Amino acid sequence: MDYSKIYNQLISKAQNRTLQGYNETHHIIPKCIGGKDTDENLVKLTAKEHFLAHKLLVEIYPNEHKLLWALWMMAIGKKRWKGLPPYHVTSRDYERTRLKVSESKKGTKISERHKQKIGKRNSKKVIQYDFQGNKIAEFPSAIEAERYINNKPGVHWKELHSNIVACCKLKQKSAYGYIWKFEGELLHLEEHKGSSNNFAGKKVTYQGKTFSTKKSLLEVTGMSEYMFYKLKKEDKIQYECRN
Repeated sequence: MDYSKIYNQLISKAQNRTLQGYNETHHIIPKCIGGKDTDENLVKLTAKEHFLAHKLLVEIYPNEHKLLWALWMMAIGKKRWKGLPPYHVTSRDYERTRLKVSESKKGTKISERHKQKIGKRNSKKVIQYDFQGNKIAEFPSAIEAERYINNKPGVHWKELHSNIVACCKLKQKSAYGYIWKFEGELLHLEEHKGSSNNFAGKKVTYQGKTFSTKKSLLEVTGMSEYMFYKLKKEDKIQYECRN
């Protein structure tokens, strides 16, 4: 198939009309291969035409990874993040683009500078507090805290949850029965009120047996924090206030 011919026909058609309604600006010669922000290099396309144009460009320039990435961002709905009308991508288009992205990454080496950036981003210390604001412990990173709290030392970070980071960013009020903050950030207890994870001062019942505290249950059964809250969510663990 002559992808260049189809692309040129699409552009030529768009240049010789006045488009009404919603439209998107497209660089005829992509900026990543030297295209400029000039009137001669810009054309108005419909959303469907814009997606098709980038599909064709990926075929025309198969080794230009920036074009592939642009198409992938279209496919996964980047426009939705910006509040714009989304592209309607078929499952076939999505799968094919995803496979291309995966293939393009094979054998790619991460630079030492990029590794350092990743390490710095993932090594921000986190502090663990109880619901009275008392400091319990600190960890070199949220990942290490997740490993500790779930009793999974050494497990790859992809196998862990991100509840602690979510708590640090106030996307949830607590995680695993504690409050978590990044080092250097102030703790405001009112921001964490109403958390369903607060088991402080409460008896816990599991499989017909009552434990004086959640900590006692975990120590006796060897249950992880993650499993505790999973069973709590399934109503297999109940708690009650002390008399």
